[in-house]
Amino acid sequence: MNSSSVPLLILYSKNMGRDKYILEPIEVESYSGYKLHESPRAFIYKGITYIIQEIIDRWYEGGLKPDAPVINYFKVRADNGTQYLIRYDSFHDEWTLVNRTIFKD
Repeated sequence: MNSSSVPLLILYSKNMGRDKYILEPIEVESYSGYKLHESPRAFIYKGITYIIQEIIDRWYEGGLKPDAPVINYFKVRADNGTQYLIRYDSFHDEWTLVNRTIFKD
């Protein structure tokens, strides 16, 4: 995927200025219990498989209006000791890795 086709999500924060989040598609192995893709177990990013050792936090947004699909967020610690933020968009059935960069106008 070339950089022009990587989805961008730009958020504004009082304390941090403007943050740009780059959403990169990933493959995820997940646990499906009561619901589909209930929690991630491992993911592949840039050809490397990361085993999720811990789900540090999880939350969701959307779902209250038809035009705002539910998106589940998972802050995880992988087997390399690094923390990652991944999200699952249930409407598009798509997992993405959230990369944050800060830029100035």
